Amino acid sequence: MVVKSTKKRIEANFSRASTTYDSFARMQNQAADLLLTHVGLACASLQKGTILEIGCGTGQMSAEISRLLGSRKLIFSDISVRMVEQCQQKIEKLRTPPNDFQCTILDAEQLSDKNAYAAVISGLTVQWFSDFQQTLHRVYDSLIPGGEFIFSCLVQGSFAQWYSASNRLNVPCTANLLPNSAKINQEVATVFDSLESVSKSIEIEYPSTDYFFRSLKLTGTNAQKDGLVLTAGQMRRLIRGWELSLKGETLKMTYVFDILRAKKKR
Repeated sequence: MVVKSTKKRIEANFSRASTTYDSFARMQNQAADLLLTHVGLACASLQKGTILEIGCGTGQMSAEISRLLGSRKLIFSDISVRMVEQCQQKIEKLRTPPNDFQCTILDAEQLSDKNAYAAVISGLTVQWFSDFQQTLHRVYDSLIPGGEFIFSCLVQGSFAQWYSASNRLNVPCTANLLPNSAKINQEVATVFDSLESVSKSIEIEYPSTDYFFRSLKLTGTNAQKDGLVLTAGQMRRLIRGWELSLKGETLKMTYVFDILRAKKKR
C-alpha cells in the first residue's frame, strides 16, 4: 500500500506541474542535453527497431530524440497522463515530426514487452522507481538482442547545499534519498552484458531559496517518497535562515548524476 500511495503522489505532482514544467526545468534540460550527447554517439551503432522513451515528461527530450531517430518508430511514455498530453502536442508541432510515433501512459516498473525495442532511453527517471533491480530486468527483457538501455540517474552528492542548510538550521531535509553511484553501476552490471558509465555534475543558480523550492513544486519534483513534510514553521525557518546565510548572493545548487549505456548481448 505504501508503494502504491507513493506512486500516486508522484504521478499527481507531475501532472499538476505539466503546464509549468518547461519554464522551471533548467536542471532537467541541462541533464537532458548531456544525455542526448551520448544518445547521439550511440545512434550509428543501435540495432534496427523501435525506440522507447520512459519518463518523457512534457517531451523536451522527446523532441530531440525525434530529430536524432525520427526515421524509426518512436514510443514516448510517462506515468502522468497530463505529461503525456503535453508531449503529444510538442511532437505534433515539430517542423518534421517522426513518421511513426506514439505517446502513451506507461508505468515503467510494469513494463512487460519482450524483445520489442532496439533501445530504451530515459532521463532522470529511474531514481523514482520503487524497485530498481526488478525494473532493470524488465527493461533487459524488453530489448531485442543487441539492444541498449541509455539513461541518466540523479545520485548522492546532489542537493549538497540543501542538506548543509538543513543541518545548520536544525530542520529535517526533505530531499529524497538518492541512490549511491557505485551501487547503481553494480546493479546495472549484474543484469546487462556490458556497461559504459560516466558521472556528471552541474550547478544551477536560483535567485533565492524561495524560488528554488517553488521550482521544485512547479516541475513536480517536490514529491517526497517517504511522505516527509515540514511544518509551516520549519519551512519558514529554513527559508529565512538559508536566505540570510547567502548575504544577498544567488543560491547555487549542485546536482550529480550518472549517464549509463547498458547493452544486451547480441
